[in-house]
Amino acid sequence: MTARPADKESAGIPPDRPHSSRIGTLGEGHLHATLKSLCCEPGAVYEAPVEGLIVDVVNPGGLVEVQTSGFSRLKPKLERLLPGHALRVVLPIPGEKFLVKVEEGPTGRRELSRRRSPKRGQLLDAFEELVSIAPWLLHPNLTVELWLTCEEELRVHQPGKAWRRQGWVVVERRLLAVQATRRFQGAADWGALLPFAAGEPFDSAELAQALRLPRRLAQQACYTLHHAGLLERLGKRGRAWEYARVAEPAGPATL
Repeated sequence: MTARPADKESAGIPPDRPHSSRIGTLGEGHLHATLKSLCCEPGAVYEAPVEGLIVDVVNPGGLVEVQTSGFSRLKPKLERLLPGHALRVVLPIPGEKFLVKVEEGPTGRRELSRRRSPKRGQLLDAFEELVSIAPWLLHPNLTVELWLTCEEELRVHQPGKAWRRQGWVVVERRLLAVQATRRFQGAADWGALLPFAAGEPFDSAELAQALRLPRRLAQQACYTLHHAGLLERLGKRGRAWEYARVAEPAGPATL
């Protein structure tokens, strides 16, 4: 995949900046702010109140929420907004990451070192977060966009903290480029991820092998798609659940 610059022109988005109510923008991280700017359309409004809640971007064609982590915090917004509004949720997934150690001083930050992280992400890593919103995944008003990104992660040394990183604390994520995007809306899009036909039994180990995923991530995918209503549980195969894709999903399973 070829990375593209994180600017609106290269992303095919008009350069008009939206009006901003300036609510909730103080202290906003670079990653979140940049993704919001890439999601706006002409006439959009940042941080606007809708149904008594503050929404990241209100476009003429619908609402946009950028969620860099902690999808459980989205639940109140989904419950209140989806019945009457089209909502697009954008989740960035770092496919490539640079770890940057910086020193903070009176004149700003000074870079001390930079290295490429050996860890590479993929779009399906999204299931680590999507488990939190499984019951809403097939809602007709919800669109989920997964953005594979190139990022840099800024770290500052704070003695006594983050002992696994020897005191280096993550202070900011910065977007360098968007490498790929994929949009999901409805059962057909989510079902296209599954390499099994409707009614064909499988367990999370077989899904992990077919998609080359870690077993835990495959388990999270099965859990999410089951509680969204896309997979049914056929019973236990040993200690693992056996699943099958539902031909015509009727709605989310009961949690």
